[in-house]
Amino acid sequence: AGLLMPVQAKAAEYKCEATLPVEVREEGSDIPQGTEYTVRIKALDDAPMPEKDKDRVTITGEGKAELGPITYTAPQDYCYEVWQEADDRDHFTFDDTVYTVTVRVTNTQEGGLEAQIWAIKEGEEAKSDEIVFENRYHKPSKPWYPGEDEEEDEDTAVPVTAVQKPQTPAAPIQIPTADPQAGGTSP
Repeated sequence: AGLLMPVQAKAAEYKCEATLPVEVREEGSDIPQGTEYTVRIKALDDAPMPEKDKDRVTITGEGKAELGPITYTAPQDYCYEVWQEADDRDHFTFDDTVYTVTVRVTNTQEGGLEAQIWAIKEGEEAKSDEIVFENRYHKPSKPWYPGEDEEEDEDTAVPVTAVQKPQTPAAPIQIPTADPQAGGTSP
């Protein structure tokens, strides 16, 4: 009875590996040097994962990296979520996009396995071969104070206005008025 069921024999080399390429881009001026960004991966539907501590990658500044490698031993579609950890840092806006990544593992004509990878950005339907996170840095404006270097950028300078010393008013002058009952003027 066991011969009637289709069984797939797996040879020792019946596997393939795939890595997921990710990229971080920065926008803004005077971005602090050495800024680190962390991109993570999570398996959906019990898909295989990279080795321990390889479920994230840290990119310093702008750059590219790879999540993985991930080893596959059977043809199937494997799904993942890939996102960037958003730190709470002043003047930064982190890209909070979540990608659903599919790794389609298929048989080759030579008897092995191969993988095709694509990503779909959350809220979209189009497939992409890129997983890109775009972070923005908003340079803080620097206030201007008298006596500082005169070459400050006019857009970021905050002028300080001079305050005049208040003057004490003089005592009111009394003007004599006429008293209609007395028939004369009062002192």
